[in-house]
Amino acid sequence: MRCWYTRWQMSNALDAGARTSGTSGTSGFARRHAAGCASCQAFGRALGSLHDQLSRDAHTAVAPAPVTPRARSPWLLAGPLAAGVAIAIVLAVTAGRAPPPPPGPGPIAQRVPPPVEPLRVTGLANLVSDGRRGLQAVLRTGGLR
Repeated sequence: MRCWYTRWQMSNALDAGARTSGTSGTSGFARRHAAGCASCQAFGRALGSLHDQLSRDAHTAVAPAPVTPRARSPWLLAGPLAAGVAIAIVLAVTAGRAPPPPPGPGPIAQRVPPPVEPLRVTGLANLVSDGRRGLQAVLRTGGLR
């Protein structure tokens, strides 16, 4: 855990512009750990040499070719344009219609629902008593009563 943290601190310090040979730019914890850890010291030296090599090669490197933007598909414009035209047509057609006339004066006929027949509950009492007897039998069988 300490090595990972120390190496992360060293790499961040190098990215920020500090030299890693003496672990400058790192926290006190990382500096104390790197002072006694041979693995972290080797990492610091390797990181410093890599930085030096990249710095030397950066001046002689060939510049990358510029990237030309890709031509856009005509469908990227045609799709939204067609949708906009369709919406405009729908709005133009519906805007020309007159609203429906208001209802005229006079009595308003209301529908009367048919009369409701009373429910027959003769079988309901038997169903309740059967359910009660079944529940009592289950409780007795399970030793709960």
